[in-house]
Amino acid sequence: MTPAEWCREQIAEWAAKLKAASEAGDYPAFEVAERELANYKQMLERYEK
Repeated sequence: MTPAEWCREQIAEWAAKLKAASEAGDYPAFEVAERELANYKQMLERYEK
């Protein structure tokens, strides 16, 4: 598995956690998921260059 593939998996995982936290109204978990999702998207951009 390449680093970019790993990042894509993490993005999918954190997107699901973000959605679940949103639906549950869990704002602290939503914030964490939002932050992690942004981090992995940024990492993916670096690996794809």
